[in-house]
Amino acid sequence: MILVAVPTIALARKSTHVSAKSQARQLRAQRREAKFRACMEGKEESAVLVELRADTVKVPESPSEEELDYFREYGWTIKKDTGYVNKEPFSITLVEMKKYGGYPVEIKTAIAFDKMAQAARKKGIHLSLNSGFRTQESQKKLRAAWCSHRRAAIAGPPGRSLHQAGYALDINVRERGAMRFLNRHAHTFHFYRTVCSESWHWEYSPTGEPLVMQYGCMGRKTKKKKHHSPKRTLQRKTKNTAKASSKT
Repeated sequence: MILVAVPTIALARKSTHVSAKSQARQLRAQRREAKFRACMEGKEESAVLVELRADTVKVPESPSEEELDYFREYGWTIKKDTGYVNKEPFSITLVEMKKYGGYPVEIKTAIAFDKMAQAARKKGIHLSLNSGFRTQESQKKLRAAWCSHRRAAIAGPPGRSLHQAGYALDINVRERGAMRFLNRHAHTFHFYRTVCSESWHWEYSPTGEPLVMQYGCMGRKTKKKKHHSPKRTLQRKTKNTAKASSKT
């Protein structure tokens, strides 16, 4: 019989090393999970910006019969759903905007958008939608995609998005002339661009004032590009050529 000495110290060290690596992996997984939960609940910096909206955003008023008749004449579907303002649920009246992509939109917001789209049409510009009202489930999915990868479009925490309040729309700004028209005329119909990184995100304000001045890009100063006349450009080139020749 041949006896083989087992290197117990080496095995113990290897076991300890494997155990430490396993604990480190578990710790990283726990941190990722905690960060994901905090993001979903809106405890990150991006959600703090949404909190600034809380006092300015109110539940939309119930539509009048006249406002309902506005879309009944079109034959569009009008329905009820559950909206949210700062995580508080309320009953919201929606209309499916068949002419603009079929997305559900809150009645007052829909009327304002339809009037704006009609004005754009007179200028030969077609406005359409990529998103309107969102349910709690759809907002959760979009927020989870944002919290998981950060490569998806920014989405507010469930219950706090203005898409769920009925005020926010994602407008198709790739249509020819759409962005130029919105920049020039959207405020006339009480629509404002409030997320600088999203050219398509516009919010309707019943009062005619942007719902969120602190959060938005309205009024942000931009540097004007300097445009020189051809004569001034030629003078500068001549001057630079003269300097270069004098050095040689």
